Amino acid sequence: MAKQTVEVSVASERAEAYGGVLIAFFAALMAISQLVNGELEEEMMIAHNKLVNYSSWYQSKSIKESLKESELDNLEALLYTNAIAEEKRDFVYTKIEKTKAKIEKYKAEKHEILVGSKNIDKKDWVQDLDGQMGVITGINEWKVLARKYDIATRKFDFGVLFFKLV
Repeated sequence: MAKQTVEVSVASERAEAYGGVLIAFFAALMAISQLVNGELEEEMMIAHNKLVNYSSWYQSKSIKESLKESELDNLEALLYTNAIAEEKRDFVYTKIEKTKAKIEKYKAEKHEILVGSKNIDKKDWVQDLDGQMGVITGINEWKVLARKYDIATRKFDFGVLFFKLV
């Protein structure tokens, strides 16, 4: 048998080299895209978790406020019906004022939890987070962040999908 030699032109070697470089470039680009998408998905999950946590925090303040409003109604009803002895009325009046102050405090805390510290005056900061005042990111802010991350993640998902199709 005779040996056959195959001639490869310089042009086809260059084409293969360029093709290999392009494949490597697109593979690196896809890996970077997937890495960025993973980071965005993680940030989206954090934002959704914070939204749920802050909504629960807001709800707990609402429950406390409702309980204090019921307490206020009961105290005022007791006074209205003259069920409190005259010598005990000062105590009840003091209790009413403290209860009203608590209700106002819960309203202010709910407002800060809802809109965030940076969206209200510094003098109106009433709710701390881990002992620090003015650091609350509000529920409304978490909603916007979660929506932005969700949109960005979807765009990256579609981009990666089309990338894989090409």
